[in-house]
Amino acid sequence: MPKSNKKTLCITTAKTFKYVELFSEDLKNIYNSSKVKMTHKATQVWVKVLEKFCTDISYEGRIEDIDLKSVLKDQLSKFVYAMKCKDDKKYYASSIKNCIAAIWHHLNEKLVLEKPVNILNPKVFYELNTVINRKIKNTLLCRSR
Repeated sequence: MPKSNKKTLCITTAKTFKYVELFSEDLKNIYNSSKVKMTHKATQVWVKVLEKFCTDISYEGRIEDIDLKSVLKDQLSKFVYAMKCKDDKKYYASSIKNCIAAIWHHLNEKLVLEKPVNILNPKVFYELNTVINRKIKNTLLCRSR
């Protein structure tokens, strides 16, 4: 990151803690540098798969435009239940978890519902988490045979 010509204010407190004044540009640089490119790409891939599923099932609009928690829960539960690889094999449990994490990340950036939308919290999205857990359990059982 190139050095800025701005003067930074360094504040020392009575307990000798030092604080550097950050500018909004500095915060933006820190935020953008913390984004991992592969995580961003994986999120895009899984959101694209989810959007294709929603199109194939004839759901109206995009997933981030949903404004009711019950509709979001229903669509995501059906998506998780229907998830299969292109060759009709079941996904590995880690892939299912990665998919849900990517969708969680996307929804918390883009969704119109009040944030945070914690689809991973069974107290908030009990039915969805039940479907996720059973999908993972069935996947593990099928793979162990």
